[in-house]
Amino acid sequence: MTIAERTSIAVRLEAIQHQVQEINRLVTSNTPADIEIARETFTRLKEHLKTEYDRMQTTKGQEKLSQGEQAFYLPAIQDAWANTELSETRADWAPGKWHNALWNVQDYMQHHLSSLRRVAD
Repeated sequence: MTIAERTSIAVRLEAIQHQVQEINRLVTSNTPADIEIARETFTRLKEHLKTEYDRMQTTKGQEKLSQGEQAFYLPAIQDAWANTELSETRADWAPGKWHNALWNVQDYMQHHLSSLRRVAD
């Protein structure tokens, strides 16, 4: 895997981490305006992960992935979408109910980023 490919995958996984962190920051502020922005960001995060998950679940979708994406990006998205409560957590619920799903997404992103960073050229 090239440095450019590793960087590209890392940037995408870090963007997901950043969204989770931003949602948590907004929820912590507990102002109505920030809660609304958190809901919108939560919805976008769910849509993004579902779209990516669906795109990569077909044989054709997986054939389009590079080896690095198959080894790191695909499992990160699969874990974040299929192995957390995120797919079943609704944006119209109280933000406190998002905590476990968001924590798990953050944890999976960190795990796969750590694995990616340990890979040698």
